[in-house]
Amino acid sequence: MVPVDEKHPFGIRTLRKALLRGESVMIFPEGMISLDGQRNPLQPGGMAGNTQTHAPIAWLQITGAEQSRVFAKIGPRTMAPHRFGSLMNTQPWLLQVGKPYSEQRTQWTQGFEFRYFNGHHQLQICVKSPTQKELDAFDRNPIHLGLYIEKNVVFFLFKIESFWDWSDQGISIRMVPKEEQDIPEPQAGTYTLMNIVLVNADTGIIEAMRAVTFSPNFSAVLTRAFQQQLAAPFDRAKHVDTIAEVYARYPHSKQLAKVANVLERGGSQHA
Repeated sequence: MVPVDEKHPFGIRTLRKALLRGESVMIFPEGMISLDGQRNPLQPGGMAGNTQTHAPIAWLQITGAEQSRVFAKIGPRTMAPHRFGSLMNTQPWLLQVGKPYSEQRTQWTQGFEFRYFNGHHQLQICVKSPTQKELDAFDRNPIHLGLYIEKNVVFFLFKIESFWDWSDQGISIRMVPKEEQDIPEPQAGTYTLMNIVLVNADTGIIEAMRAVTFSPNFSAVLTRAFQQQLAAPFDRAKHVDTIAEVYARYPHSKQLAKVANVLERGGSQHA
């Protein structure tokens, strides 16, 4: 490994000399991990070795690096930290076991994403070829839910016993398409429904579905948080920085759950 200091980039010279000797060199020319899985612009320093030595390039890609706690700088624990919402904005979204979750995709990265669109809540969980034991646990086991709020970022937490350990997603309704940002005011004492969809990550096919409710208190806290997000200016960089700060203090979702503003078992009467 050759460290490279952007102020004193002698490492680039070391790499260039290695290329001139005919050795192989691997670099990350984008300079940082993408936040949404899309390729970042190539940095000029990273490509200097090629332009100066004319060494052949073999392009490689690490799929899902933006979700990895090893690679990702902010350690997002979700499938898509860049935005959430429905996948289909122009027609009814009909989901059925045995059918594709989305006609646009046949494969998904193993992980999850909380989605919100006009008062509807959905949790998509992707697992590679789930076993019958996993399907049974998904269908039957208790679900625990939580909310942690800091600097106008809402961290949605969940756990499905013996199936999915505590996980979280830092969200802002401002990252939902504008046409899906409607926030119905929950009536006092009413529960809010969330649909959970289990997708086979290898095929894109829905393997199972179930529903769980938020308690009236959980619903009210989440609604107020979304309303506050809509009322305040949105700065994507600050949003990402806040997630990074929280993850630095709480490296694991289980730790975040212990300090959650709201914590409950799905379907319970009280938070």
